[in-house]
Amino acid sequence: MAGQAQAVAAFVPLPPPLEACRLFCRDHFPFFSWPRGGESCRQSAVLVTLYPHEGTMRMILLVRPANLRRHPGQIGFPGGAREERDLAPVDTALREASEEIGLDRSKAEVLGLLPREFAYSSDFCIVPVLAWWPFEGGPVLRPDPVEVEALLTPSVNELGETPSLEWREERGRAFLYPVFPLGGRRLWGASARIALRFLRLLSRFGDGLSCPS
Repeated sequence: MAGQAQAVAAFVPLPPPLEACRLFCRDHFPFFSWPRGGESCRQSAVLVTLYPHEGTMRMILLVRPANLRRHPGQIGFPGGAREERDLAPVDTALREASEEIGLDRSKAEVLGLLPREFAYSSDFCIVPVLAWWPFEGGPVLRPDPVEVEALLTPSVNELGETPSLEWREERGRAFLYPVFPLGGRRLWGASARIALRFLRLLSRFGDGLSCPS
């Protein structure tokens, strides 16, 4: 589980399927700087962090507190809205992950960008930033209790590639969402779409479900 001290954690190189994902993302979704204006939706970015744990590949998710005004009680990736000091989506995603879960951004290896997603309930355009934490057991995390109720670190195997599908109405329109069950909780909405897109990409380059130990 995320939290093993990095002083004794073994370095784990990028698994071949993730290296293939990195090359694919850089070819198809190149890095870019935030535009200076003219966007029709609110700009934001999230960090999709993978790390090795006992031969598995795990993903870092957070649970938002139930008293938040935006996305209360929902599961998602660390991230949030662009700030003026952020030059690019990578800056936004790393800053937010540092603020929300205490991730040491200097040790995260940014692999690339995934396609943008749109949060229908909040008008956010979300840029997912894919990252690899190259140390066995994951990072030591210190979540901000104001922003984070709990951390979840499911393996890629646990998520699988076949979520259930549910219809949900947002602003008078019906949308079909993927839903991943996670130990009595549910990952759904834009975060589930990001997870599903990543899992499908990973499956193109081998099983992608194990890491060298």
